[in-house]
Amino acid sequence: QVMNMKLMNESVDKTFELLTKVDELYDDFEDKNCFTMGISGSQTKDWIMVREKLINQVEAENIVIHIGTNDINDNSISKDIDEYYYDIAKLLDTISNENPNANIYYFGIENRVNNPKNKTCELVTAKIKDEYGKTNEKFTYIDSPSVFNANQDKYISSDGVHPSRAGYEYYIETLNNLIEY
Repeated sequence: QVMNMKLMNESVDKTFELLTKVDELYDDFEDKNCFTMGISGSQTKDWIMVREKLINQVEAENIVIHIGTNDINDNSISKDIDEYYYDIAKLLDTISNENPNANIYYFGIENRVNNPKNKTCELVTAKIKDEYGKTNEKFTYIDSPSVFNANQDKYISSDGVHPSRAGYEYYIETLNNLIEY
């Protein structure tokens, strides 16, 4: 059963806004045995705060995470590659430790259109792929950046930031090939 994040907001300490495109993603998983949630603009620190209420309550076999873009692109903070990696790895470790029977699937950090922080996104993603992937046997890295970055006109919406419908379709197709619902 799919539960729309809008219905969950009352149980979250912080109010988040959702993107219409994320709502469409919920519809795409409506007939699947899964629980989908998305918090627009969220960073790893936000998921550390809400994970007990949103992730740990579900006893999931598979957890799919797409996090890091907003951390890197938040202009109010500046970290080096290792600091961004540490924050994401800490979240992945926490979720993995609290859900020891769950497989963790991680979509890499796609570039934004003409963004000066794209190189940082690429370096952090490479570190997650190359280093974190070796430390956790239940972790699967999904190389969405190679698809999105190679054809941004197709996979990134006209705002230059969010996935286009084709981008969301890529996520869905990839997950359908990896996970049995």
